[in-house]
Amino acid sequence: FRRVLFRSLCRCRPDWEHPCGDNGVILLDVKTCGDASPAEFARQIARKNYHHQAAFYIDGFEKASGKKVREFVFVQGEVNWPHVAGSCALYPEDIEMGRTLYRRNLETYARCLAANEWPGYSNKVELVSLPSYAKGAK
Repeated sequence: FRRVLFRSLCRCRPDWEHPCGDNGVILLDVKTCGDASPAEFARQIARKNYHHQAAFYIDGFEKASGKKVREFVFVQGEVNWPHVAGSCALYPEDIEMGRTLYRRNLETYARCLAANEWPGYSNKVELVSLPSYAKGAK
């Protein structure tokens, strides 16, 4: 079931594939951002789970193409003038963490699909109160 799910519902589309070495490639993925500095882009990777994506693309590309992904490189470009750009790659342990997390997510999806049960918030109308800061000073 997992293999069928992966093959039928999971796709990856790297922005560029650069050949390197014997049957190897470097995958490039272009991202826009407000700040392309390495430190800020690392925070964006964490916020947007790009490490999940990198691991998923590596695994999917290798499976589909039979080629070995030697490196996964993010090319980040700033959306505002002067549109400074940079590039970065993750450490192998960060890719591995992404791999563990994307596989966990696929397992959760497969269980939900099989049981037709999708966890979320309450299915009842909940009574809520404005937070104290929104009620103003008395």
